[in-house]
Amino acid sequence: MNAYQRVMNTLAGLPVDRLPVFAVLGAYGANLTGADLRTLFSDAAAYVAGQKAVQKAFGFDLVVSGLDFSAIAEAFGGVVAWSVDQAPNVKRPAAGDAADALRLPLPDIACSARLPVILEINRQLADAYKTEVPIVSVLPGPCVFPALLTGMEEWME
Repeated sequence: MNAYQRVMNTLAGLPVDRLPVFAVLGAYGANLTGADLRTLFSDAAAYVAGQKAVQKAFGFDLVVSGLDFSAIAEAFGGVVAWSVDQAPNVKRPAAGDAADALRLPLPDIACSARLPVILEINRQLADAYKTEVPIVSVLPGPCVFPALLTGMEEWME
């Protein structure tokens, strides 16, 4: 049973040879390939190479797509904080409060900030793994998304 069959059977409640196993190691791919984190999260080929290295090293049952919420904040006009030892984060949100956030134009996923990089990561990973290993993409939920636009403190207030 390959990883794809294992995950799909688990989701369908069917028998599996073992439980699926995976870890969220998006940034860890940089350690395995020698890429710096800014390149990893800005260049689809670098991120995909990192995830291929993670998959080769650990053989997980899922491959993690471009997990970078700061790219969403950036697409709305926020500023990203880059670090040499951790994934990017939001330095300055695009909106000062909820009313400002509601007035922000929706970004074009095909050309806004680093959103096209995430789309290309998904395409390349899907091409690489097809029906062998499922690709998991994580998106911010309704409680996280507003914080990306206004900042956590403003959202909590």
